[in-house]
Amino acid sequence: MTQKTIIITGGNSGLGYQTAKNIAIAKPEWTIVIASRNNERMSQAVERLKAETNNRNIYGIRIDVSSLQSVREFVNHFKNAELPPLYGIVANAGAQFTEEVITEDGFEGTFATNYLGHFLLIQLLLPLIADNGRIIMVSSDTHDPAVKTMMPAPVYTDPSILADQKMSYEMLRKYSAFKRSGIRYTTSKLAIIYFVHELSRKLIEAGRNDIVVDSFNPGLMVGNGSNLARDYNPVVKYMWNHMAFIIPHLHYFDKHTIRSVTISGRDLAELMLTSSNAVQSGQYWDGDRMIPSSPESYNRDREARLWQWSLKVTNLREW
Repeated sequence: MTQKTIIITGGNSGLGYQTAKNIAIAKPEWTIVIASRNNERMSQAVERLKAETNNRNIYGIRIDVSSLQSVREFVNHFKNAELPPLYGIVANAGAQFTEEVITEDGFEGTFATNYLGHFLLIQLLLPLIADNGRIIMVSSDTHDPAVKTMMPAPVYTDPSILADQKMSYEMLRKYSAFKRSGIRYTTSKLAIIYFVHELSRKLIEAGRNDIVVDSFNPGLMVGNGSNLARDYNPVVKYMWNHMAFIIPHLHYFDKHTIRSVTISGRDLAELMLTSSNAVQSGQYWDGDRMIPSSPESYNRDREARLWQWSLKVTNLREW
């Protein structure tokens, strides 16, 4: 199978864009679907990628991963698009809302965007993935309190609380709004790793052990190439976008965690391009290194509970 299709959520900018660019150059015969919620930016990114890579097999399909209905619409659109067989999914889209956000489905915004929408997307697309396919979920080293980042440690509890804006707020109300948003972000990235572990086991049990699913840490990508700071207050956003040269010199951060969007996009693309026969499923990649994730991320009870709760709220059956 020389012709393959890759779906990249959040592929119109930042890490997703750089990943798409690297794959498009390395595999000009492959098709890349940029999945983004903003039609105008998505269309601009598609045309820019075509011009920069000379790969004409790049398309855009709208998705808002915070909306379960939008995810279902995307999947229906993709099924009718008559593209080459689906080989891989890069679940990259993410957000850190600094204000209280409730999605149209009634879920807390950060949890719905970073985790739940991708859970549904991958579940619906699984039957379409070709043999020896790949799924890569973008997590973060901020899920691990032992790694020195500027983010607070996750506060994990039952997913019914994490996904409920009011209950989540009550649990975290002693913190400032900014720290509360950081905790929700890092907790969602921990949930992603739980999902990767459980999905990997389920695929093996279902006889689809040819599909490899891993999580990927892009590191601390400071600078205006990353969109993580788009909802920060103006002062913090300016520092993030324009003072990236200072960060590596601060003793507060682990130096190996600081990377550029260009480097992380290259590493993520190379992981997607690596044969599924050459890597293990259910692993955590720190850039181009496979390492253990945090001790907290290996909790079978949490993984099973998150899986069952997610199936229930998305109206899916066990498989």
